[in-house]
Amino acid sequence: TDPNWSNFLYDRRTRTLSLIDFGACRSYDPAFSDGYLRMVRACADADSPAILRHSRALGFLTGQEGQAMLDAQANAGVLVGLPFSEGRQPFDFSQQARAAFYFRGWGSILGRRWGRGVAMPSWVAL
Repeated sequence: TDPNWSNFLYDRRTRTLSLIDFGACRSYDPAFSDGYLRMVRACADADSPAILRHSRALGFLTGQEGQAMLDAQANAGVLVGLPFSEGRQPFDFSQQARAAFYFRGWGSILGRRWGRGVAMPSWVAL
């Protein structure tokens, strides 16, 4: 499933973290799932070169991105990997100040990528 903070629900009363991602209801090819898990591990390990390598292999990057987009992809991967990082459990989702740092300018980065005639990947759901 997608390691996106909006896919998690934390109940303070029961101290329970739940995954609420209906995109996870879809079946995926085992090769894609295995590759995706390797990317999640790279995100949790904050391994930017591996995040980019797996992003390319999975089709999340086209190979036509500029450095700003590659940096944003790696930074976003590190950010979404934080809840899975060693020593971060239980993860305090209320402390999300880092998101503003990583996603500052994200819209303009996407515009640079998809605004130059690069086809939007099929995995992007609008």
